[in-house]
Amino acid sequence: MALVELGGRAVKCSPLNSDQNWICLGIGASSLVVGFLIKLLPESLDSVLNKINPFHRDGSPETSTVSDSTSVLQRPSMLKVRNSVRKSIQA
Repeated sequence: MALVELGGRAVKCSPLNSDQNWICLGIGASSLVVGFLIKLLPESLDSVLNKINPFHRDGSPETSTVSDSTSVLQRPSMLKVRNSVRKSIQA
């Protein structure tokens, strides 16, 4: 809210009125409440939700190791980026 209220021309926005500020505070507070409620869900429900989650990958990010993260750097697309950066540094 401070950025909107005090940013002015730097962030190309104008101050909000009091109703708009209350709406923003309500949205922020509701996200805290939803997060708290999600943390209260039992862990057994987590496995059910992961089965229906279309974005779930095998292996959770909590169990990833250093070797998992280094494999990302060895992907062909990352190798191209890494080689082009090395060439530009050497030039």
